[in-house]
Amino acid sequence: MFACANQRSPAPSILRPAAELCALAALLAGLAALVPANWRPAPAAAPAAAISPYILNLAQIRTLPNIADALWLDARGLDDYAAGHVPGALHFTEADWEAALPVLIERWQPDAPIIVYCDTAACGTAARVAARLRRELAYDNIHALEGGWPAWSSLP
Repeated sequence: MFACANQRSPAPSILRPAAELCALAALLAGLAALVPANWRPAPAAAPAAAISPYILNLAQIRTLPNIADALWLDARGLDDYAAGHVPGALHFTEADWEAALPVLIERWQPDAPIIVYCDTAACGTAARVAARLRRELAYDNIHALEGGWPAWSSLP
C-alpha cells in the first residue's frame, strides 16, 4: 500500500491516482469534521395519513358526520370483494370507473361520506380512487381507509 507522503514509487503511472485518492480522502475527512457529532438523518417519510387529510383510520372515520349513512367503496379485485367486503359496499375499481360511477351516484346520499378501501395498508388504490372522486364529484367528504380491508376485517 502506498503512503501519501513523499514515497518513491516503482511505477510513476501510479503516483497521480494515488495522489488523487489521498486528496479525496483528505477532502472527505474535512467534510466529516464539519458534521455535528449528534447529527441524525431525517426521519422517514410521514405516513400517508399525515400527508393527506383524506386518508383516515377507523377511529377517525367513526367520528365523521352522518357516518351511519356512509357509502363504502371496495377498490379491491372482484375475487377479493366476493370473498368478503364491508356490508353494503359497492365494488368500485379504477378499471370499471365508467360503469361503476352511475351506480355510485344512484346509491350516494349527498350529505353522507364516501369511504374507499383496498386490500392492504400499503395499497394506494383507495387514495387514488378517493382523490379522483373528490375531483369529479366536487365533494370533499370522500376518504380512503388507512389500513384497508385488513383494518376493517380485524374489528372484533
